[in-house]
Amino acid sequence: MDTTKGHSFKPTYKYDVGSSEYDTSEKVRVPAWTDRILYKVEDKDNIDACLHLYESVDGIYSSDHKPVKAHLCLTLNKS
Repeated sequence: MDTTKGHSFKPTYKYDVGSSEYDTSEKVRVPAWTDRILYKVEDKDNIDACLHLYESVDGIYSSDHKPVKAHLCLTLNKS
């Protein structure tokens, strides 16, 4: 059973600020994937977009979220 829900990285929310530990407050929130990168190609006849990478950045400790990043390759179609 795939528990990553389509992600290749662990949940990006809810961390204790300043650490890589999941929520240890009295609320004990369940870790979740809440961060996304949205993109839209308006001219699909002339531009192709391909997602090459989608991952979290674990080295950031200033928030209760770990940021995510994407590498998109945009190709201009020759007319």
